[in-house]
Amino acid sequence: MKKLSKEQFYAMVKSYNRNPGEFTEDEIFDICEAHKELVSGKNWAEVTQLLGVKRSPESLRKWVYRREEKNGTVRRNINQLTDKTIPELNEKEITSKVTDKLEQLYVEKTKVRDSYNAYRRTLRDEARIESLKESIIQAAEKTRDLPAINIDPWTRNNTTQPLEAILCLSDLHIGVNCDNYYNVYNSDVAAERLSKLAWSTINYCKTHNVKTLHVLNLGDMIQGIIHTSARLEQEFDVTEQIIEAAELLAEFLNLIQKAAPEITYRSVTDNHARAIANYKEHIEKENFSKLIDWFLKAKLSKTRINFLDDNIDDGIGMIILNNGKKVLFAHGHQDGRDNSMQNMIGLTQEWVDYVILAHYHNSSTKQFQGCKVFINGSICGTEQYAFGKRLFSKPTQKLLIFGDDAIIDTDINLE
Repeated sequence: MKKLSKEQFYAMVKSYNRNPGEFTEDEIFDICEAHKELVSGKNWAEVTQLLGVKRSPESLRKWVYRREEKNGTVRRNINQLTDKTIPELNEKEITSKVTDKLEQLYVEKTKVRDSYNAYRRTLRDEARIESLKESIIQAAEKTRDLPAINIDPWTRNNTTQPLEAILCLSDLHIGVNCDNYYNVYNSDVAAERLSKLAWSTINYCKTHNVKTLHVLNLGDMIQGIIHTSARLEQEFDVTEQIIEAAELLAEFLNLIQKAAPEITYRSVTDNHARAIANYKEHIEKENFSKLIDWFLKAKLSKTRINFLDDNIDDGIGMIILNNGKKVLFAHGHQDGRDNSMQNMIGLTQEWVDYVILAHYHNSSTKQFQGCKVFINGSICGTEQYAFGKRLFSKPTQKLLIFGDDAIIDTDINLE
């Protein structure tokens, strides 16, 4: 191989028409061989950068010498490389190339196998979910029948249009068992409070001649597994919590049919029902609240309640009221009181009239630039965690009644 100038060397590298990092091992070897024949200005660091090799300059130089020794190659004529002629290969070179191709084939075969295994895992996961769903539905069918509800006929009064209401249902926290100075709560108390909530809602809706009632399950129906302190306070484990919460909600929704002739049900995911305790590792879709919804749909399939799956996302829902106003709702663990309006407008790219959140266990209403943000209270009230933080609040739930422009914002006391 004749000696090369720097200009001839750069011209040879450019003839491959590749960017740094795109050269094959054979091409890197050939270029390095040519680099060794430079008349002057040898610089392995420069070659490493020029070829985009993930080796140190010294490591690249040693790699070239080891390959020469292994293959027993004689340096090729630089003119042959420049003219792109096919070089003659000796037996060791042929063996090396075949070995390289076999290695590449093994890598591609491994990629295909791993992709196939990942696809099979996905199918297995989907099959497990479907199997779990079927089990929940079968369990709902085997539980005792709900009592028949006599529905009073609805007659329109002299209002300009039928009224519409939203019942916020959140923070039931089945599984909590607390007895402190401010609050006593367990599953029996939860049942009593749900009954009181149902009858209060029925009375308010009848008084105001509500035709359509939207029930929003804003989450945290169970205490879940997310905190060690929460688990220590639990009345029973998460499986029992799901069953207990589902049965209590089924009885509640069955009774609430008396409130209005048209009833819809929507729900969003939350934080206490997430399937993985560590919030940094969990996926929002993996939420125990979905098991509760499957149970409710099966158990109340013969009722007048319309279960709607029209959410924007698992954790965010939207309702367009009859008066044209837009309502967005979420649990609240991913939205603050003061930034929820901006979040929802950023999401929809449209004006939002009302935002409804839960999570904070303390009822409040705020207004931002004409958008009202409603924070729902809790059914459980002040449990031990809140008591320790000195966050005292009565158990309440919001009932919002909408007319043309007026809103009746009622906090139903559940004590």
